[in-house]
Amino acid sequence: MVLISQGLLIKQIKIPLTTHVSRCIWRNFVILLHSLPVMILFVFVFNQKISLSYLLVPFGLLIILLNGLWVGIVFGIISARYRDLPPIIQSLVQVSFFFTPVMWMPEILESRGWIAQYNPFYHLIELVRAPLLGRPIQYESWIFSLFLLVPGFAFAQHLMKRARNKVPYWV
Repeated sequence: MVLISQGLLIKQIKIPLTTHVSRCIWRNFVILLHSLPVMILFVFVFNQKISLSYLLVPFGLLIILLNGLWVGIVFGIISARYRDLPPIIQSLVQVSFFFTPVMWMPEILESRGWIAQYNPFYHLIELVRAPLLGRPIQYESWIFSLFLLVPGFAFAQHLMKRARNKVPYWV
């Protein structure tokens, strides 16, 4: 909905579409940073050891931000063109929440662990969750997340070249 909600501005001022997506991503990132004091409080309340693995958290957040950027560009352009898509995407995101180990740990799946391994959200979450829990990040999560990033940006760039001038007419 990022491009649709900025429709009036897109029609009046010629600025890059990535600016609108970046503003949305940054706003949500700042909201996430507001939760940081709570996390620091929990570390001290539950007497968790602070380790060097915490230094990996900013890199994981950066990869999540960059993946959010290309996803926002792609789905923003597609949703601007096809107005029936945003409610479908919202429903799919809600359903994927239950299939992603956010509230549950992937170890409980036992023989069905492949469900988490092929879930892109799992790998993105694991980049931040594993260091915060004091566990090592699996190499598969780094590889999978970077594999999402490179072709995702290539596809977003391709879509931007094709649709950049058409988006003001769609919104």
